[in-house]
Amino acid sequence: MSDDPSVVASRASGPPPTGSINAVHGMVSGIVLQAGAVHGDVHLHAPTGISAAVPRQLPIVTRHFVGRLRELRALTQIEETSDESNVVVICGTAGVGKTSLAIHWAHQVVDKFADGELYVDMQGYSDANLWLHPSDAVRMFLDAFEVSSSRMPIHLDARLALFRTLIANRRLLLVLDNVRDAGQVRLLLPGGSSCLTIITSRDQLLGLVAEGARSITLDVLSLQEGAELVVRRLGAERSSADPDAVDELVRQCARLPLALGVAVARAHARPSWPLTSLVRELRDGHTRLEGLDIGDPQMNLRSVFLWSYRALEPDVARMFRLVGVHPGPDIDVVAAASLAAVPLTQARQQLIALTRAHLLEEHVPGRFRFHDLLRSYSAERLDKEESIAHQQEAAHRMLDYYLHRSFEAERRLYPHRDRIALASPRTGVVEQHIDDYEHAMTWFIAERGVLLAVVDYAARNGFHVHAWQLPWSLATFIYRQGHWIDYMNTQRTAAAAADALGDRLAQAISHRLLGHAFARLNRYDEAVLELGRALELERARGDQDGEARTHRFLAWVNEWQDQYSAALDHVQQALDLWRATGHQAGEAEALESVGWCHAQLGDYSQSLVFCEQALALHRALDDRTGEAIALDSIGFSRYHRGEDEQALTTLRQALAIWRELGDRYREASTLKVLGDTHDVFGRRVAALSAWEAAFAILDELDHPDADLVRARCDQPQRGEQ
Repeated sequence: MSDDPSVVASRASGPPPTGSINAVHGMVSGIVLQAGAVHGDVHLHAPTGISAAVPRQLPIVTRHFVGRLRELRALTQIEETSDESNVVVICGTAGVGKTSLAIHWAHQVVDKFADGELYVDMQGYSDANLWLHPSDAVRMFLDAFEVSSSRMPIHLDARLALFRTLIANRRLLLVLDNVRDAGQVRLLLPGGSSCLTIITSRDQLLGLVAEGARSITLDVLSLQEGAELVVRRLGAERSSADPDAVDELVRQCARLPLALGVAVARAHARPSWPLTSLVRELRDGHTRLEGLDIGDPQMNLRSVFLWSYRALEPDVARMFRLVGVHPGPDIDVVAAASLAAVPLTQARQQLIALTRAHLLEEHVPGRFRFHDLLRSYSAERLDKEESIAHQQEAAHRMLDYYLHRSFEAERRLYPHRDRIALASPRTGVVEQHIDDYEHAMTWFIAERGVLLAVVDYAARNGFHVHAWQLPWSLATFIYRQGHWIDYMNTQRTAAAAADALGDRLAQAISHRLLGHAFARLNRYDEAVLELGRALELERARGDQDGEARTHRFLAWVNEWQDQYSAALDHVQQALDLWRATGHQAGEAEALESVGWCHAQLGDYSQSLVFCEQALALHRALDDRTGEAIALDSIGFSRYHRGEDEQALTTLRQALAIWRELGDRYREASTLKVLGDTHDVFGRRVAALSAWEAAFAILDELDHPDADLVRARCDQPQRGEQ
C-alpha cells in the first residue's frame, strides 16, 4: 500500500477517470530524463545507472491445462510479430480461464524474454477500494527492478517515466491480470516494441483495441476439452467408470473451467461416491450454484459473478436480471426491450454493455445468450432484487410480445385462416411489424426454439391464455415445416391450458388442432378422440364454422388411412356447413377435398370438376395455399387420365408455390407425384430426380412416407424416352 496521500485518496475512489489519465499520459510523454534532473526531492539518473535485476514474477503454471490450441497459436504469432502490436487483450467471461491461458503461454515462451517477466493482479473485479491504482502497480514494477526507496519518485508521472526508462530496449513480458477497464492500465503500457504486454479482462477493452491492441476472446471449453480436464484431474479410473456422468458434469458446469475445477474438488472430497450423485445435485438450475460452492471465496462462482455484476450501471444490471426471466436459448433486441419496457435503442445499448462485460454473448448478430451458470445467477439476482409483481409484469410483457408477433407472422403465412381474438398487449411491449410472407418465415425460423420454450414457460407459470393462443399462432409454420412432434407437443399444452380456463371456444380449437397433430403422426385413434371432443364442443356452442373445420380434419384422418368414402362424407358435411355460413375460403377448401376424394375413388373426371371450381375460388380469394393444393390435385387427376404435359405443367405450378411458401411436406408430396408422372411416361432420369428430392425432404422430416419414396427410387429402370 502506498503511503502517498494522493494515491490513497485515488484508490479509495477506484482508478482515475480515462480523461484524466489521458491528460497525464500526454504530460508524461513529454518528459525527457537527463542525468541529474530533479523531480521533487528525488534525483533521476541516466540509463547508465539502470538496475541489472531480471524479474521473474510469473505465477505458478496451471497444472491441468487443456485445449486452447487456437488461442495459444494466436499468442505465439503475435509474439513473433510484436513489432506490429505489442499489446494483447485476452477477454472472456468470469471463470473461463483467461489468467490460466496467459500464464500457461507465458511459461512456454520465457526463454524469449531474456530481461524477465513482470506480473501484477490489477484486482479490477474486487471491491472498488481494492482496485490496484496505476501508481501502485508501477511502484511494484520498480520494486522488481530493485529501485531503492530513496530513488522512488512520489508522483505517478515520475514513476512512469522512470519505469519506461528502465525497460527501454529490454526484451520484457508484462502480464496485467484482471483489468477492469482501459483506464486502469493505459499508462502502464510500454512505449516501444521490445516488450510484450498481455492483459486479461472480463471487459473487451475496446478502447485499447481501437488504439492497436490485439484481442483474443476466450470461449468456454468444448465438451471434449471439458471431459479431458475432468479426466486429468479426477483420474482415468474413476472417470472411465461413468463416462456419461463426466459428459453431463461438463454440461452442467457450462463447460466453464472454474466451475469444473470446483466440481472436481467436490468429487475428490467424496472419493467413494459415484459421479452421478454430484451430477444429480447440479441438474436443478435453481440450486446449481449451491452445488458449486466449496467455501473458498476465490473459487466461489457467486462471488466471481458478483464482481462482474457490481461493475454494471444500474439500468444494465436491471436488464441482466430481467433477461433471466426469458426461457429461450437466446433473445433478440426487440424481445429484450419488451421484457424491460425500454426503447429499442436503450435495450440495444444495454445488451451490448452486457456483451462487453462478457455476461452475455452475441453468438450471432442481434441475438444474445447466457451460458447456463450465468443464467442461474441472473435468476438469483432477479429473485433478490425484483418483487414478484415486477417479475410477473416482465413475464407478461415478454409473452405478449411473442404472442402478438407470432399472430401477425401467422397472418402473413395464412391470411385466410379463421382468426382468434387477442387481448391488447401490455404497456411497454415493443411493436415491430411483419412485412410479408418471407419476413414471417424468416422470423419464425429464427425464433422457433425460443417460441417452443415460451409456450412451455406460459403453461408452467399459469399464463393459460398465452399457453393456448401461442400454439395456435405457431400451427401454420410448424405444419408447413413438418415439425410434427413440436405440433403435437404445443397443441397438447394448448388443450390443457384451454381446459384449465374452461373456455369452450379455446377448448374446441385446441382439441381440434391436437387431433390434427395426432393424425399427422399416424396416431389415428387419438386423433378421432380429440376431434370428436372438438365436434361436441362446437355443436354445443352452435359454431357451424368450427364444426365444418372439424369435419374437414376428420376427412383428413380418413384420407390418410385410405378410407375415402368416409372422408367424402365428412368433407361433404363441411362443404354444406361452409356454404350455409357463406364462408368462401372454407367452401373452396371443401370443394378441393371433395375433388381429391373422387380422384382417390377413381373418378378423375368428377375430381377435375370440383378441383377446378376450388382453384377458381382460391384464386379469386388470392389464397396461395389453397391454389397450390388445388393445382396439386388437378395434376394428380390429369396424370391418371394420361394427360402427360397438362399434368406436368400443373404439378410444376403447385411445386413453385410450395417452395415459395416454404411448405416442405407438401413440396415433397408434389415432387412424389411429379416423379410418378415422369415415370409413367418413361422419363426415368426426371422421375428419379423428383423422387430423390422428395425423399431428402421426407427423410429429414422423419416422415413414414420416406420409405415409400425410397422404394420408388430403387425400382428397376424402364428406360428413357
